[in-house]
Amino acid sequence: MRETTYEAIQQTLLGYDDVRQHVDAAPAPDHGSGLLDDRETVARLRASAPNRRHFCLQAGLEPGPVSYTRVNAALQRFHLPLYPAAKHHAA
Repeated sequence: MRETTYEAIQQTLLGYDDVRQHVDAAPAPDHGSGLLDDRETVARLRASAPNRRHFCLQAGLEPGPVSYTRVNAALQRFHLPLYPAAKHHAA
C-alpha cells in the first residue's frame, strides 16, 4: 500500500511538471513597463497626470516606491520635468 501511495504521489508530481512547463513558457504580461520606453507615451502621460500616482495608474503600474522610481527614471531619460517630491506630513 505504501508503495502504491508513493507511486501515486510521483505521478501527481510528474503531471505538475508538465503543467508547470506550459505555464512557465507563457509570456508574462507587461503591465505597462513597455510604456516607459516610448518617449511620446511618457510625455503624454506626464502632461495629463498631475502627480506620479496618477501617472502610474494611467500607465497600468501599481503606485508605489518602485513604480515611482521607474517613472522618475523614464522622465529623466527623456529630459521631461520631474514631479515634485512628495511632502510627508508629521503624525
